[in-house]
Order: sequence, then structure tokens, then C-alpha cells
Amino acid sequence: MTKTKLIRVGFEDEDTEKILFVLKQLSDGYLKYSLEDRKTRLGSGVAFIEQQLPEIRQRVSTIESQLQSLQQKHRISDLTTEGVELAKQSRELEGQRSETQRNLRAEKDKFISLQKQLGLSPNQVIAASSLSENPRYQQLLTQLKQVETQLAQERSRFTEANPIVQDLREQQRNLAALLNQETNKIVSQSPGSGPSAAQLPKFQTSIQRNLSQQMIDSLNEIQVLEVRSQAAVEAATKIDEQLRQFPAIKRSYEQLERQLEIDTTTLNQLLLKRESLRVEAAQREIPWQLVSGPQLRVDEKGRLVLPEQSRSKKIALGILGGFLLGLGAALLKEKQQDIFHGEEDIQDQTKLALLGTIPYNSALVVEEGNFLGNERPMESEQNAGFLQACEALYTKIRFLTNPTINALVISSVSAQDGKTTIALYLAQAAARMGQRVLLVDANLPFPQLHVCLGLPNVEGLSEILSQNLDPNQLIQRVPYQTNLSILTAGQTEPSTNKVLASNQMKYLMEQLQNMFDLVIYDTPHLQSHADANFLSVNTDGMLVIVGMGKTRQSEFSKTLTNVQAARIPILGFVSNFSGSTMRRGSEAEGLENDFFDEEELEDEFEIFRVGSRN
Repeated sequence: MTKTKLIRVGFEDEDTEKILFVLKQLSDGYLKYSLEDRKTRLGSGVAFIEQQLPEIRQRVSTIESQLQSLQQKHRISDLTTEGVELAKQSRELEGQRSETQRNLRAEKDKFISLQKQLGLSPNQVIAASSLSENPRYQQLLTQLKQVETQLAQERSRFTEANPIVQDLREQQRNLAALLNQETNKIVSQSPGSGPSAAQLPKFQTSIQRNLSQQMIDSLNEIQVLEVRSQAAVEAATKIDEQLRQFPAIKRSYEQLERQLEIDTTTLNQLLLKRESLRVEAAQREIPWQLVSGPQLRVDEKGRLVLPEQSRSKKIALGILGGFLLGLGAALLKEKQQDIFHGEEDIQDQTKLALLGTIPYNSALVVEEGNFLGNERPMESEQNAGFLQACEALYTKIRFLTNPTINALVISSVSAQDGKTTIALYLAQAAARMGQRVLLVDANLPFPQLHVCLGLPNVEGLSEILSQNLDPNQLIQRVPYQTNLSILTAGQTEPSTNKVLASNQMKYLMEQLQNMFDLVIYDTPHLQSHADANFLSVNTDGMLVIVGMGKTRQSEFSKTLTNVQAARIPILGFVSNFSGSTMRRGSEAEGLENDFFDEEELEDEFEIFRVGSRN
């Protein structure tokens, strides 16, 4: 029925039971279609995400455990400040060691001066060294060394006002006092290890006694400073060892953090996508309602209206056919009003940047094996405007970010928007500017790049992921095109698409981006496939192609909302077929599989296809 979403089904026959039976079966069929058939439309996407979630959750949990173990092992609380703190401790210990060395040299000079003033022989000085052989003296000296070592370590971490440092200072003073007492006791009781007691001075003036005491104190201070210097050296050695290990620890920590961020982002995107698909499925799976059940047509007196003879029947069929044609025209007009006709239409719906405008080229007929097979088609006058537009597009993309873009995904909202054509010519434009370019056919459901370039597709991306092959062995150079290489899709299977979201694919993408200046991924359209979303996470972003006169505004808005909800980086959009009045199914875009046109036309004329079953 025109301007509505209702369908009216009629059936004429002389048998009333047959009429009611047929109409009942038709109404039941429509309701069953809405209840059962539509449920499978988005179920596969949700099921795929459910399969990926346990593995990603396990990866996130494992990395979090590794980070925790690394923090506990090396006592890292904050990686940003840890290196600064270690460097600060190293400088403080170096300062303490230098100060101790200066004091030690000064104390030795003082000891030598006192020795000269007293006139004591070297043997008498050696006699004083017998102090070190006394067990009580050695015990006190060992305890003092331990306190000095601990004080040197804690002093590099805390200020002098800290209770720990103050307690160690108190222990240091007490031990030094006990050490002095023990020294005085031993010296006063021992005649010396070298000269006899008779050789020692029997009488000393107060000045001599004072100088002797100063010499003993100086000797003790020298020993204390030597212990302190050794403790500072040991503490500095330990800190230096930590500083040498810190870069490797930091690299491991940052690598785990990056991997955790990637996996967490992937997990969040999958969860958002799952909820988005569930909401979308719930919105689409509202059953059709039966507005009016099967009924017989009767006149004002309640009598059954029988079908007229053949002439009247033909007239009625003609009227019905005209009605259906009018309804089809109305639907097509409604679809036409939902299509982008200019760049301003897109900019009214989104804040994405317009990165390029590609003109419609009716002469761009793609033949198998002759797309980029030689220089002539690329440099012909007919293609000049098209090539210039692609070169301008690459120039804008190249300087879009700093550092420059190393990898990007090219996709579109729906089929037949010309994304594969733009991917090919954009790769050619970048290669002509001296960039080492790799074009990857990630459109696994319907690969086309090898057909356009006339190259074999025996093995490619699918085999690398499924059989762990070396990508260097499968990357092909495009004939007659300097700096341009291609990785074909390979022999795809229904399960191959799942590996695009795997860690193996992410590692492969990192390899390719290290090998080339620019990697371009041609992916399936966004409306029915999530492959572009998974790949975009590991690149610099996605380039969305919008076909003028082809892309529906409603589909673009809904798809863009889902992509942005999943936080997929979008570089901007490209207006394709600019200046044309193209219709769906035109021959200008010959790269996409004809299946897309058939699928979309079936959706548009589904009402007629179902009604024809009468």
C-alpha cells in the first residue's frame, strides 16, 4: 500500500474454503518469516564475538598478572618516578662517598701531624693497632659498620628529620662512644705490641696527654670513615646495578602496558559491538503484525462476491499490476531521496573531515589483468583528473598527522561505493611519490585485487594466518609499478574471517608496517562485515568511501554511529563518483562482486518477491 509499510494480499477463487486456507497460510508464512528468518541476520555476528571474548579476557588477565609480578619483584610502584628516584639516590650516594673521602684524607693528615708532634715511632703507632685484635673492640666495630651501611642506604631515601634516620644516628653515636671507651681501656692497660713498656713515655704533660688522646681519637675516626666509605661504595654499587637493569625492566613493563591497552581496547570494542548488535537485532526482530486476518469479500447483503469472467479478471489484474508498479516507483523514489547526492549532504550528517573528492570517470573500465599492468592506462588523458584527485588525496593523508600515517584501512558503508578502485589508485599515487607501498587484499569474502592486477592468488593472507607461512614469500611485486607490492587474499574459507581479529593478524600487521612506508588494507564494506573494525584498531585509522548517488544516508548514519561507538579511529571520508548521477547497479564500479547488487536489489524489492509466491 502506497506510502505505508503495509502489504495487502488478495486471492480469488470460487471455493471459499480454499480462499481462507490460502490466505491463512500466507499470513502465517509472513509472521513466521518475521519471527524466525530475521533472527539469523545478526546472530552470526554476536556468536563470533562470543567466541572471541573468553580468549581476550584471558589475555587481559594474564597480562595484568605479569604486570603485578613485575611490580612486586622489582618493587615498582610508579614507573614514571622510579627511574628518577634511582638516579637521585645514585647522585646522593656519590656525594656522600666524595664527602667521606675528603674527611678521610683530612683525618689522615691530622693523624700524621699528631704523630710528628708526639714523636712516637711507627712501632708505637702499630701498638695502637692492637686495638683491632680485641674481640670486644671488633664486635663494636662490626656493629658500627652495619649501622653505617644501613644509615647510608636510608639517608639516600629519607631526610635527616626522618625518625628512622634519627634512630640510626643515635645508634651511631652510642657505638662510637663505646668504641672510644674500649680503645682508652685497651691503650691504658696494654704496654704495646712493639716496644716494651719501658720504651713508652712514663710521664706526659697535659698537652702530651691531650695530643695522645687526639691521636687515638683520630685513629678511631679514620677507621670509622673507612667503614663509612666502604658502606657508601656498596650502597652505590647496588643502586648502579638497579639503574643498569632499569631500562630492560622499563621496556618489559611498557610492552606489557601497551599490550594490555590494546587487548583492553579490543575487549571493550567487542563488548560494545555485541551490545550494539543485540540492540539492533532487538529493533529489527519486532514481529510483523497481522492488521487484518483472512476474510471473504461480500456484498451489502452479505453474499459472497464471486470472481468475474475472463475479461473482468484481466482488467482487475491490469489494475493490480498498475498498482504494484506505482508502489514500486514510490519505493524507488523514497530510496532515491535517502541517497547522498553531494559532499554537503555528508557534512550535514557528520563532523568527519572531507579528505578528498574523486570525480566520476565513465572511461574507467576495469579489465582483468589490465588495471595497473602498464603505464598507459594510468597516464591517459581520460584518467588524468582521476589520478590527480588520488594524488591530492594521498598528499592530504600523508600530512594529516605527525608522525605520518604508516597504515590505513579503506572501507565503505555498502557495496559498490568504489572503495577497491580508490585503494588501488591511492596505492599507485603513493608509490609514484617514492613511498614503498603494500596493498593488502583483506576483503576475504570477495577478493578482487588479484583479478584487477592479473596476478595469481594461489596463496596469500589466508595461508599466512592459517598455515603460519612467511609473508616475504607471498608478497608480489606489481608489474611495471615501482615501489608497489601486493599481498593477495589467498584461498578463503568461511572460518578464515575470524583470524582477522587474532593476535597472529596483529603481529603480521606489525611486521608489514615495519617493512613498508605505507600499508593499505582493502576490506569488506561495513554494513555486513566487522573485519574493517578489527583491522583499524592496529592501524592509524579508517578511510570511509562514500559513493555519490549510491550510498544511503540512513545506512551511513547508522553504520557510522556503530563504528564511533566502538571507538574505531576514523581519518575522514572520501566523496566518490563526484559530479555524477549514478544509479545503483551501474557499470562504473566494476571491482565489487555482483553478489552485492543482487543482495541489495532483493532487499529493495522484497515485497514483490514475497508477493509473487501467491
